[in-house]
Amino acid sequence: MTPERWRAVEKLFHEVAGRPLQERAAALANVEPELRAEVEKLLAGCAPCPAEAAGEHENAIGFARRAWDEREPAFILWARQFPHYRTLHSDPRFASILLEMNSAKE
Repeated sequence: MTPERWRAVEKLFHEVAGRPLQERAAALANVEPELRAEVEKLLAGCAPCPAEAAGEHENAIGFARRAWDEREPAFILWARQFPHYRTLHSDPRFASILLEMNSAKE
C-alpha cells in the first residue's frame, strides 16, 4: 500500500469508526470498493469503538478481550492510541489487556 493510499484509509477510518453502525454504513456506501474494504478490515478490529461510543462499556471490554485473545491486527494497532479507546483506559480490565500486549512484544 502506498503512503498516499494509507493516508486515505486512515482518514476515512477516523471519520467513521466512532459513528453508530447505521451512520457508518451510510458514510461508507458511496466510497470506492477497494478503499471501503481496507477501512472495513480495520473496523473489524475496532469492535469496542461503537459499543463504547454507545455507552455499552461492558460490551466494549468484552469485544476488546476477544479481539486481543484472537490477536486481531487492527485492534492491536489501534488499542493504545485510537481516541475512541481512551474511555476504556481507566478500566483495569483494559489496562490488563494492554499489559498483555506489551509483554507479548518482548
